[in-house]
Amino acid sequence: MSNSITNFQAAIASHILGAQTNVRLRGSSEQVRIVAEAINSSKALYEELNNPDTTMEKVSELLEKKHQASKAFQDKLGAPWVL
Repeated sequence: MSNSITNFQAAIASHILGAQTNVRLRGSSEQVRIVAEAINSSKALYEELNNPDTTMEKVSELLEKKHQASKAFQDKLGAPWVL
């Protein structure tokens, strides 16, 4: 795995965990949308899993959204969404 991909994944993981990052997405509007959806779905699921008042229904809903975003990422960008 290239260093730039590793750095990108580390920055996105930090963002998902709540840290401020300086990541800027570049690419076609479709590529940016797909990456943003994958990031946001992972972050939403992480936050809900850390919510003491969550329900199984809410987690299942967010897990399905994350699965859909991960599939779109792989289908359109040719790489798995590992976060």
